[in-house]
Amino acid sequence: MGVWKLNSGGIPPIISKLEVDSLERAEFEMKVKTATELVKEINLLLSIATHSSDFQTVSTRLDAANEKTIELQKIAAEEPRITLTNFGAAEKLAEKARDMLVKLQYDRKNDAALWCYHARFYLKTPREHLLNHGLMMRCSESDLPIIGDLVGGAWHHALPTFKEMGVDILEFSRGSVASDMGSIPADGGFYMDFLLEFRAIVESGIEIPEMVIMVDALCASRPDFGYVKERHDNALTILKRAHVDVSNFIKKSPPKKQERF
Repeated sequence: MGVWKLNSGGIPPIISKLEVDSLERAEFEMKVKTATELVKEINLLLSIATHSSDFQTVSTRLDAANEKTIELQKIAAEEPRITLTNFGAAEKLAEKARDMLVKLQYDRKNDAALWCYHARFYLKTPREHLLNHGLMMRCSESDLPIIGDLVGGAWHHALPTFKEMGVDILEFSRGSVASDMGSIPADGGFYMDFLLEFRAIVESGIEIPEMVIMVDALCASRPDFGYVKERHDNALTILKRAHVDVSNFIKKSPPKKQERF
């Protein structure tokens, strides 16, 4: 840093550095304050957009949120000490707002919407739902096909990207979804692979003893599949949580020998 010059001819470098640091700190704190206010405004705009059924309101609030997000990103680009690491709340609100805008757009045009099927990632979910996860269809809601038992998945509006909507804003990841393994990637990740193979075993019609052996083998086939067994203790518990009736198998199983000391 350069030494500030005064009419007296100058000041010691150490004093000059303290002065400059103080000025930089003030500027930095101002940028932090501005960024904080922008985050609040963006969340508020997106919140309004998600709770409105008026096309114009949703559209204008998304546009305003876009402008303020660009401003926020500019501040972060200019100041490396400000890092935008958590878009959690804005991500959820933006996705809801986009969903609302898409629905309103199609309602306005009275046109067929684009739909995507989302399976629920649970041990009890029939394989038919898992196989149709990600299926896309363009049709009216009344023309959507019924898949399985109606509890293993559901149709949702397929959300376009911000770019597809003509909005120049940072794209958010699709995030995660709930499952009986906890939070997992929205595409199912490794658990989708496990569930497809597991449900093939469950729905094969084989006897419970053989089913237990095959589930044990499945859990041992991949390290990440082993996590499922660790979470549920054993193959029998996994089957019970998949709503498989194992009562007869448990009754026929010999009691464990008690160790004597």
